[in-house]
Amino acid sequence: MFKKVATKGETTRQQILDTALRLFRERGFDEATMRDIATEAGVSLGNAYYYFPSKEAIVLAYYDL
Repeated sequence: MFKKVATKGETTRQQILDTALRLFRERGFDEATMRDIATEAGVSLGNAYYYFPSKEAIVLAYYDL
């Protein structure tokens, strides 16, 4: 009945995840850097690392979906 509204943090995390997955497809896992991911997602590098301490953590989050 009630639709869960995503928090700003959840939205930011999802934005970083979506951007990273797109860059992995376009450039490959090794070529896409955390800096590239943060820039494309529109967040600071520190913010990207807050949500995902590594690219491997992003991949693990994908598998948790």
